[in-house]
Amino acid sequence: MTDSNSGSTADKRPYLGDPQTIGKLLQSIARETIQCRIASGQNILSPEDAASIEEKEATNAARALLGRDRKYAVDSTWNVPGVIDNFLKNELNLQQKGSEPLLVEGLLKFIREVHERLDLLQNPKQDPSAEGRVQDIIEKYKNLLLGLSAATPEVPSAPAPLAVAPAVIPSTQVVEPAPIPPTVAAAPPSPAPKIEPIVATAPPAPKAPRKTEAPAKAVVTEFPEPKKSGGGLKWAALFLLLAVIGATTFFIVKKPAPIPEPAPIVVEKPVAPKIIGAAPVLNSSGTIDLIEASGKTIKTITMQEDRKVGHLYDFVRINGKSSFLIATESPEEALDLWWIDESGAGRQIYRGVNDAKFSSDASKIAYTTSGHILIVEDADGTQIATARGAFDLTWVPENNAVIFLKVRDGYAVTHPDAMELCKLRLADQTVEIVVSGLYDNVMPIMQPSGKFILLVAGHETGLPSFWKIAQDGGQPVQVTNVRLDESDDAWVPTPFSTAQWSADGRWLLYDFKDGAVEQIWGIEFDDAGDLKRSTRIADGLVPRWIESDKFVYLKQVNGSFEANVQTLPAL
Repeated sequence: MTDSNSGSTADKRPYLGDPQTIGKLLQSIARETIQCRIASGQNILSPEDAASIEEKEATNAARALLGRDRKYAVDSTWNVPGVIDNFLKNELNLQQKGSEPLLVEGLLKFIREVHERLDLLQNPKQDPSAEGRVQDIIEKYKNLLLGLSAATPEVPSAPAPLAVAPAVIPSTQVVEPAPIPPTVAAAPPSPAPKIEPIVATAPPAPKAPRKTEAPAKAVVTEFPEPKKSGGGLKWAALFLLLAVIGATTFFIVKKPAPIPEPAPIVVEKPVAPKIIGAAPVLNSSGTIDLIEASGKTIKTITMQEDRKVGHLYDFVRINGKSSFLIATESPEEALDLWWIDESGAGRQIYRGVNDAKFSSDASKIAYTTSGHILIVEDADGTQIATARGAFDLTWVPENNAVIFLKVRDGYAVTHPDAMELCKLRLADQTVEIVVSGLYDNVMPIMQPSGKFILLVAGHETGLPSFWKIAQDGGQPVQVTNVRLDESDDAWVPTPFSTAQWSADGRWLLYDFKDGAVEQIWGIEFDDAGDLKRSTRIADGLVPRWIESDKFVYLKQVNGSFEANVQTLPAL
């Protein structure tokens, strides 16, 4: 194996000599400052808090560019004090002294240019084109951070936005959900958009030799497919990445259905819990099938105005009628959020969302934005409560609070080093810590009765396992893989993309994937909330409950996914 700092293909970390890595770093900073200033304009953050977050983002990026962040592989001739910082000092006429302060000053200058272009300090507002309008600024600073000229290319007529794109689905083919971006977190994960290398005039050489090209073989920057190996942090990063773009979506082959007549969305007073009588399946044609326990499709939902459904965040079914939180199919990278009913009518709620969930009675929704702000609204769109630094989320049964993972105060939001399990109380908008934890406490799932929260963690034992904790806090208790290792027959895997409680709280149903292995697993609990048994139920992916003892899932057949209905195993 070659030197880890060389950026060779033996090192799987993002390489800071790669234009794609630098572009993504700058995109993340731009997205964060846009969201911060919009939040400030909405009085969610104070201007001082927004400025503090921006400075922390610049500082963290500066440390990475100087080789002080082990998450990145560096060019040892460029990402060192006295080289990259002196080059930027000359190109941008910076005034600070010291390598890190110089880089922070340069990145804050980048942030100010984004402010000025979008008028974020005087008139911050939601603008679907905002991210594309700063693409030329990103290209300019990407050149500089690679040691190239500050000359900027012309802005393309259709610039690429900043967030993560849903997979592009061929109309005649089913696409298997791929591991990735969450409750936190919303379409099947897809590779980050390729950032084309910039052709520019080389500047005068810096004090040390400069590599301006990426290694001969592309550095792997995506997370690997989940394996049955320890390392809680690797698993946690994968799960959080799944949450970022919502890996609970799935597809089957389906002929497009006729578009129904327009009808206004009606939000009825909820009187029953979710998951009654049917479950949704998202088709490659951009429609949603409702499948009942017999396996029959009882209805196909098509969005009005020729829109296509590209991602399914969540659904509820009350009194025989369903509502859906979805994102539309789009070549753009940002996942929007819509609330639609069975007629396909609805309203757009927010653009740039990582995850969204209904309360069990469908009277409220909670969602996390691409800027990691948790927002709770009622059915009319009235904002109830907010919290920042938010990732995976789950509702409490009383629907008066949301459990979520929160970045610890003082830590960077974009690349969090530490997370806490917290509760946002809607009545007074207070946030209380349920349990302090590290980065690999992920996928909190509230048991329907509220007895406990189930989550995935690995740092305590080194083996990813299910743990549970009381809603109001306490000592986490390991549920699966107690005193086991992966070679034991009793070893229980953790979720790949989807995990759902049955309505009665007895079963947790989820999928597991390891290479070609695709399995549906179930964990049964007794009335006291103790583990009763765990079992592999079927081969497939993405299970969703239809009734208390039946669920629909997908199974690959001749390269395509087919929907199947399965009954829970008897004792």
